[in-house]
Amino acid sequence: MNLKTSRIYKYAAGILMAASMMLSCEKEKQEEVKEEVTFEISLARTSEFYTVDVQEKAEPGEEVFIEVTPVENVFIDKVLYDKKSATAISDTKYSFIMPEKDVQITVRSSSVVTIEESSYYTGKTDTDIAAEGETVTVKFYPLYSEDIIAEAYVNDGLECTLQSADLGEFIFTFKMPEGPAVVKGVMKDEYHVIDREWDDNCVIYMLDCINYQGTEKEFCSQVKGKLVHFIYKWDLGYDVKCKVIGKNSGKDYSGDVYWSIAAENHLYQDCWAFAMPDEPVVIKATSTERAVYEGQEFVGSYKGYLMTSGESRIITSSDPDMNLDLRTSGAYFAKSDDVNGYDFSGIYTVKDGSIDYDRENVRGSHAISGKILENDYAFIIVEDIINNMIDNTRFYLVGKNDFRYTCATDSEYATRFIVEADGNGSKSWYFVERDTKSVKELSAEFISGSALAEDSEVIMSADGKAYLKYSYVKGGTPAIQYCRKEAGSYTSADSQTLILDGFDSATYNGMKGTYTIEASVVTFTDADGNVTSFNINSGDWTFKVISDSTELTLDPVYSTTTAWISVDGSQRQDGMIKICFNSDYSGKNYKEGYAVIKITYMDTGREQEMVGTCNPFIIDEANRTVTLTQILVGTGAWRTERKDLVLNISADGKTLTFQDEVIYSTSSPYIFCYGGEYSPIVSEGAAQ
Repeated sequence: MNLKTSRIYKYAAGILMAASMMLSCEKEKQEEVKEEVTFEISLARTSEFYTVDVQEKAEPGEEVFIEVTPVENVFIDKVLYDKKSATAISDTKYSFIMPEKDVQITVRSSSVVTIEESSYYTGKTDTDIAAEGETVTVKFYPLYSEDIIAEAYVNDGLECTLQSADLGEFIFTFKMPEGPAVVKGVMKDEYHVIDREWDDNCVIYMLDCINYQGTEKEFCSQVKGKLVHFIYKWDLGYDVKCKVIGKNSGKDYSGDVYWSIAAENHLYQDCWAFAMPDEPVVIKATSTERAVYEGQEFVGSYKGYLMTSGESRIITSSDPDMNLDLRTSGAYFAKSDDVNGYDFSGIYTVKDGSIDYDRENVRGSHAISGKILENDYAFIIVEDIINNMIDNTRFYLVGKNDFRYTCATDSEYATRFIVEADGNGSKSWYFVERDTKSVKELSAEFISGSALAEDSEVIMSADGKAYLKYSYVKGGTPAIQYCRKEAGSYTSADSQTLILDGFDSATYNGMKGTYTIEASVVTFTDADGNVTSFNINSGDWTFKVISDSTELTLDPVYSTTTAWISVDGSQRQDGMIKICFNSDYSGKNYKEGYAVIKITYMDTGREQEMVGTCNPFIIDEANRTVTLTQILVGTGAWRTERKDLVLNISADGKTLTFQDEVIYSTSSPYIFCYGGEYSPIVSEGAAQ
């Protein structure tokens, strides 16, 4: 390259460099001008119900972002920039393109409308959410139809406009303010609060003046002068005192409380009532436990067992299934874990050891009765008070202390129970009869064994007299034999003795044997097989030996139609007596050793029976008498008895006469037959 060419290149390069510098300066100048062209962004107004986050300036054409965050119960409807709607990106974000001028941001919102919770009314609005300036309608419904909503306010400041007032419905309107609106109604009459206080053993129930229902401690109030109705209840065994006290003044209004029967109040219920004073009040109920049986030994907690028949008519257990609490207050609480599943309570009374229940204070469908027994035991009868039948009745033996229980029955029907209670080695025995709901305390003399559930034989006595004989072999069923009424010691006129045990064993003059009995005739067989018959008299505990009659015989039938009969204690008329020997009751069939006697009379054309019985007879040859044993006759009162009728036998054996002066009818003490010579009974064979 030559010098000329080099200079040309240097010159060109200089021109290019200068041009480049000029372009660069122009660009910088243009950029400086562009940064300076911005416009302001401002808020039309600030609000406590939302916040707005937006830049303060922006260049024309720039995308501007706005974030609006409302408070609770406020909702953003739209965002405006100079009356144009910004684009919603989300619930809280908006955007717009900046124009070549300043802009103002305006937020349009809606808010929740609610009605202030009240104890005196309910209400509803025509909308749940309203925009600022929108007209909102509110309807109020008083709890009591006679109440009046006098005024209504929004947020405790803005007064609502009353549009209509009908009975039970009040309509107001208002202009929606900015932010949530809480509407409150104002009652025309001022209500005073009614508080209630009670303890653990009582409770107060309001029958009216209840402003919130559904809970035990409901809010209650009433207007001055209007009635307040209430009742109070208490636990079993407690007494309650109730007072009404003014909360401001402390005044006792209890004297103004009265008993209002159902017919006298609009509630149609018996209750307590008072007129509401001009101040809030508190109704106080205070309970006190009664001390009816304080210091009584039977008070306390019991546990025991159901009397029932097992598969073999005997059960034994050490696991009680009944719990019973007899409290000092006179309250009882019963609960069982057996098949009956009892859970009931009530008030009981104890008099002379007998337990009874107060029907007015039964809690549940069952109640208890029974008897307090010795050694901390009790006989308990559980009765179904709704269907009070014997088939619905259950029996329990309960005790204060742990005990082993054995229960035996005499049949599969389980109508009578023999019960043994073994508590710490000390035993008690009882006889229970279902049909009579009775219990007897027994003593036991074991012939063998020592417990009812073991192989055993035992004589059980009640009130010092033998009552039953019990025997049991494991694997079998209990055998129970009841002592018959003839049991006892008899003496003859010549001082001989006859002892009958009531269980078929006897002792005659020191000789042991067995016996059978028909009416009052005892047939005794000694150990050697010798047989002797006796006629016993359980009235005076005497006996006579019956000797075989070898010479004295009686005709089959004796009768009379002229017996002296007294009717109504005064009127005398002829009556009929007929005695058939060796006959059944019909008088038609042969029955050796038995005699039937019938005494009748005519009444208004009809034959009426005074006496009619068929029982064994005894001939006393030495004394020439015949005894009709254990004949059912009257006593001269409104009762009957079994009595031996002795008749004298005439020398020829053809006439019989009663030794008794009078034989009473079984139907009336005023109807009787004269005996002796007044009513001779003649053999029908002799008459022929």
